[in-house]
Parts: sequence; structure tokens; C-alpha cells
Amino acid sequence: MIQKFFAGNLRSISTIKKFLVIFLFVIFPLVSLLAQNSLSQKMKIVFPQDPDLMECRVSSVALGGNYTAWGTSKGVLIETEGGYAKWYNQSNSPLPVMEFPTIAFYGPEIWVGCRDQNLGGVFKFDGTSWTAFNSKRYSMLAGMVNCLVADKMNRLWIGFQDYGINRYMGWSYGKPISELFKGLKVKHGLISGTVYCMADGGRYLWVGTNRGLAKMDTWAEEEEIDHHKHWNLENGFPAESVFSIAPYGNDSVAVGTDLGLILPDGDKWKILKKKDGLISIPIKSLVSEGNRLWLGTNRGLQCYENGKLSEVIDSTKGLPSDGIQCLAGTTQSDGSTKLFVGTNRGARIVIFNR
Repeated sequence: MIQKFFAGNLRSISTIKKFLVIFLFVIFPLVSLLAQNSLSQKMKIVFPQDPDLMECRVSSVALGGNYTAWGTSKGVLIETEGGYAKWYNQSNSPLPVMEFPTIAFYGPEIWVGCRDQNLGGVFKFDGTSWTAFNSKRYSMLAGMVNCLVADKMNRLWIGFQDYGINRYMGWSYGKPISELFKGLKVKHGLISGTVYCMADGGRYLWVGTNRGLAKMDTWAEEEEIDHHKHWNLENGFPAESVFSIAPYGNDSVAVGTDLGLILPDGDKWKILKKKDGLISIPIKSLVSEGNRLWLGTNRGLQCYENGKLSEVIDSTKGLPSDGIQCLAGTTQSDGSTKLFVGTNRGARIVIFNR
């Protein structure tokens, strides 16, 4: 019996030693590392200036100088860093009663797009008054607008639900011209289908559609369709529908799709899915900040950096909802990141310290 007693206790001591070794050299360092790299420990969530922005559905956001513009279910809100804020809706502008899926700063102007074949189109605010452009009155391809992009070459691009892309041609060298909008369609080399998103690439315009990704050479003549590049399932692209695009890497882009986050990999592409730590698909919002990417999904906000996906920032950590509708971001003078986050239940400002 004494031998059994000592044998049992020795086994217990051996087990305890093994546990201590595992804890000290595996579990504890891992927990410490996770705590050190936790986004939630580095972030601060701030309420927006305007109380109405806290609770309404926010579909779009854009940054321009000291201004921030929000497209919401209550109208368009324009605010400044100094605290000035003003709402525009059907009571004081030609904006219809609907949501605004896209908004962009184009020089000193703010442009807003909406989805309605009859009332829709784009609306321009010059700081004093609004001008409405619709497909019935002007030479636009359609009225269902999904995206707007103002590029570094001072060009404004408008992406539609089913009919391609328009470029705003209202001014040329400071003088008005007769053709306000010029079309970019399938016959010019664009992939057919819905244009969900666009991104500025200097000479090139990146276009995301429900049939893949396109890189359009905006300097090419109409007949030079071989200057454009397309990626889809047929030629090895890992997804079909492209919902968001952000500049990333060396003259390339990161792509949010129906199947995951797609990144450039040499002259090919690689995809990160749920098995790699992605919380949800599709990825409908993307913001790039150097080598860091911010991802907006219907289950919260994630960060991708140094080959890894972060923990999720969602409603349990201070966001008004898990459903991220739009993102915009900027790096502040102290090196911190300021994210403007729109959800289906309000907006928040998220500040991350490095």
C-alpha cells in the first residue's frame, strides 16, 4: 500500500510539473502576446458630433480636407473638425428621400450618388447650392449609382448598377463643355455586369464588378481594348463578385469579395478565408493605411497586418452594430489611426494608437 501511495503521488507530481512547464513556456507567453497585440486595448471609440448620426443607417462616408461627409437614411450630413455640421435632405435640397450608397469629394465639391432609376443619379454640392443630374435629363448611362471615385488626375468616375461607368466631363480647362458625361462600357473593354466599386490607380482605374476585377487604362483610345486587364474565375482569380477595393502593395490593390480578402501575390492573387481568421464574408468595405488594411463585414471590423487578421471589433466592444456599411480613415499627426465607421444603426469614430 505504501508503494502504491508513493507511486500515485509521484505520478501526480510529474503531471503537475508538466502542466507548469506548458503554462510557463507556452500558455503564458501566448496570452501575453495576445494581450499585447489586442486591438481593443489600443482603441478608443468616440461618438460623432451630431446626435442624429449616432442612430441612423449610414451607407457612405468620405473625407476631404477638414470636412467629413456622411450619406445616411436621414440625408447627407456635412461636418468640419471645428464642430460645424449641417444636414441636407428633401427639406432644403433636391436630394430625394432615400439612402446614398456613395459620396466623394471632387475638388471643392461634394458629389452624392443614389439608387433610383427615376429620381436617382448624382447630386453636386458646391458649398452653397445643390445641382441634380439624372439619366433622363442628362447624357448619363443610368440612374442607379453604386460608386463614385475622384482620382488624382482630377477626374470623377461614376459606377452604375448595370450599365458601366460615366466620367464627368462638365468642365475642361476651366470652361464648360456640352457633353457632361462620357460613357465607359463593355465595347470599350469593361467587364459586363454591375459595377460595385472603383479605386484610383493614377493612369489606371480599378473596377470591381459581379463578374470579377478590371484594371482600365484610362489613357487608351476607345479601340485599344487590349490595354485593359481583367481577372475572373475563368483565368484564376479566386472569387467572382468584387465589393470593395483599396490601394495595396506596389501599384496594386487589395480586394474585398464574396469569398474572402484577396491580396496581390507576385503576378497572381491569394485569398484569405474564414479558415484563415476572417470573421465573415462578403467584405464590403476596405481602407488601406500603408501595409495595414481595415475590413468592414456584417459581423464587425477587422484589421489585416503582417500577414495576420486581428480580433473583431463589433457591438460588444462599442460599435452601434456589427453590420459595417462603410469605412474611411486617416493617419493623424501623432501616428494614430482615425477610422470613420458607418453601420446600419449609426456611426462611430474609432481611434487606434500604434
